[in-house]
Amino acid sequence: MKVKSSAIISLILLFGNSCFANENMTQVSRYTTIVNKPTHYQKTPLGQTINVRFISNEKTIGDAINHLLHISGYSLEAESDMELGVKIILSKPIPLIDRELGPMSLKDALKTLVGDAFYFQDDPIHRIVKFHVKPEYKKYLAKGV
Repeated sequence: MKVKSSAIISLILLFGNSCFANENMTQVSRYTTIVNKPTHYQKTPLGQTINVRFISNEKTIGDAINHLLHISGYSLEAESDMELGVKIILSKPIPLIDRELGPMSLKDALKTLVGDAFYFQDDPIHRIVKFHVKPEYKKYLAKGV
């Protein structure tokens, strides 16, 4: 009797799960189902993992950032709104060590390209990325070093 009741319970659990499957799940193979929801990275594009090698077309840090942002749906803030320090760093050549980035998040790649002297800011409404010179580095702008 115990064997029969545990077999019945097993069948109920086995078939019960498929009866409770809802429109939020899609069966992709006999034993595999997936949730019908956007992935975390589709919701937060700057968190996606990238692995990139910049070719000779990208010469400056600004070129590299624009290349990365192009694939994300984000763009860099308008040049007329940029601080002087940001304009300066974007015009610099890509360091050899940064010609190959990843695997890392897109946000980390952008921060790596501009360096530690800048704060990163993103506007998820307008999908714009901005950089700001950290206060302790503004003295270098005044000196013209």
